[in-house]
Amino acid sequence: SVLKIAAEGSEYISNGTCFIIDADKAGTVVLTNYHVIAENPTNVSVYLPEGGTTHASLIYANKEYDLAVLKTSQKINAAALKFSSKIKKGDAVYTIGYPGASDILSDNKATTSDQATITDGVISMISSMKLYQNGPSIDIIQTTATINHGNSGGPLFNENGEVIGVNTYGVDIAEAQGVYGSIAASSVKAFLNLSEQSFKIESEDI
Repeated sequence: SVLKIAAEGSEYISNGTCFIIDADKAGTVVLTNYHVIAENPTNVSVYLPEGGTTHASLIYANKEYDLAVLKTSQKINAAALKFSSKIKKGDAVYTIGYPGASDILSDNKATTSDQATITDGVISMISSMKLYQNGPSIDIIQTTATINHGNSGGPLFNENGEVIGVNTYGVDIAEAQGVYGSIAASSVKAFLNLSEQSFKIESEDI
């Protein structure tokens, strides 16, 4: 249910991670970061779990939340992930995604589900921030679970396999090495509530 996603722009291809949030007979809906597909939101491909790609059409995006929802042209036989907003400082967390740096350690670029990278850590801090001066306040989960380029848009899991956030930030300055941030599930819900679309989000508490 965690897939590689790519948007091909005029000068380069932006790679990231997405995951399934709604799966029914009509198609498969995935969530990722807006900045992953912003270069060309009309030319987006999602890599299938066992190989190959399918086109994905943008359904809804909000730059101020840095989140985007897309629907794949081909139905993907994988389940929607379940969300949870139950978090506390010190909780163990896990990320799954497709960081480009991991391709250095392989003869092939990671594209299929069994080639995804897993990292782990703990919740260091729970906070909030505005991405834009007049934008909404976004709930942020700071973790020690490594997030590299290509991880953006992937899920942050708790120990029960529930999605508690969307991996988005890595602070890349000498004074803040090892500081990573994810958009919390509570803000994912707020983002989805702004859409006129209807999504069947699997959750018990958000």
